[in-house]
Amino acid sequence: MRSGSLHRAGRSMKRADLPAAIACLLVHLCSLERACASNDTTVAAALEALAYVPAANAANTGYAANARPSVFATRPSPAAALDGQPNCVFDQMTNLTGHWVSNSSPSSSGFYNASSGCPNYINEFNCQNPEYFVRGQPTGSRNVSQTFIDSENSQVFLPDNCSLRSLEPARFNDQMAGRRMIFLGDSLMRGNWQSLACWLADQIVNGSAGAWEDFPKVCPGDYTVRWGGGAILTVRKQYIGNFTLKSGGMAAVRDHSWYNESLYDDIMAEFQPLTNMDILVISYGGWYERFQWDTAQNGWLAFKDHMNHLVLDRLKRFPGQVIWKEYTPQHFGGPFGFDPGVGGLVGGNFQYGCQPASVGEFWYDDFMRDLILDECGDDCKHVKILPIFEMTRQRPNAHFGAFGDNAEKGNADCKHYCLHMSDWWNTVLYNMIF
Repeated sequence: MRSGSLHRAGRSMKRADLPAAIACLLVHLCSLERACASNDTTVAAALEALAYVPAANAANTGYAANARPSVFATRPSPAAALDGQPNCVFDQMTNLTGHWVSNSSPSSSGFYNASSGCPNYINEFNCQNPEYFVRGQPTGSRNVSQTFIDSENSQVFLPDNCSLRSLEPARFNDQMAGRRMIFLGDSLMRGNWQSLACWLADQIVNGSAGAWEDFPKVCPGDYTVRWGGGAILTVRKQYIGNFTLKSGGMAAVRDHSWYNESLYDDIMAEFQPLTNMDILVISYGGWYERFQWDTAQNGWLAFKDHMNHLVLDRLKRFPGQVIWKEYTPQHFGGPFGFDPGVGGLVGGNFQYGCQPASVGEFWYDDFMRDLILDECGDDCKHVKILPIFEMTRQRPNAHFGAFGDNAEKGNADCKHYCLHMSDWWNTVLYNMIF
């Protein structure tokens, strides 16, 4: 099913019209928590509970077609976003809604020139270059027009009810004096750190980055996790980066696949003693696929188990500020952003571009909000949510794959994002912290 094909007007569709996996998906998303029934009312009830908005009525509600009004129930029409709004203020669980517009200056290419202004150790996710790179080496032409490149790099996010302050490198440097910012999680956290390194390039006195194996003294050895069905998986340690600012502040990234408590402890040991001045920006989810044909939701079950341990055993004891970055949406197809193909391949066998996701995989963030607020409660008052899900869901063309990464091979990367999208994640982070 493609985006726009599931809405209330289509509730009478037959169960045979939906793959069994998607039918089960809809049921579980509605928290019905039971096996798929053998009659059509299961799918109808799931669609009803998700409260899909018919495309014909979407313009009158302030929502995109098939949006999820239960989460953003007070969202006004984008027309309500006007100049002169007060600065955005973020509490522990703020939702951030808004829309994207093109920069009024035709020469705008974002907050900095990613092709010439980044440190020499930053060579990924730059979508201003005509070629794309893998591990620092050009691997192919993007085969997209310069007009497309310029348009996507100049997009500006306008919140509905407030204004975001632009990150000021000199002020960021001053505010980071005596502080450390640690980005921890999967490869989507790497985008945050690399964006920050480019933005702060003239404030950095030294830095380095590369594949984890290039830093053999950092957490050597193997770490494993338990998966569904009794499987034991070895954590993939992927990337390390560090830079130091003029003020003495520093930012580091350690990205890997799945959460492992021993690996977390060993990484934190690098930064001992941790203090209330430290900032931990953390997120997992990209390696915990919930719905594939052959996994029986093992990824989702593992995500809930691993995140319970992370929050209740580790994050609640972190002495500084913790920022949980919301799930970064995929755009492989379908209203949720994935299109389970055959053989368990998310995105199907061939993916030549990225597609809109009218709803997105919101269940990761729903679970984490409940875990932090209800299960952890007062012990997690220092844990805030970085609300980037909704703004990111609206940008299918901000993916590396939309700019041609492996697209000609039918394997477009619609999971990772270009630096200009990560810049906006860091803009929200900047507004939240400083």
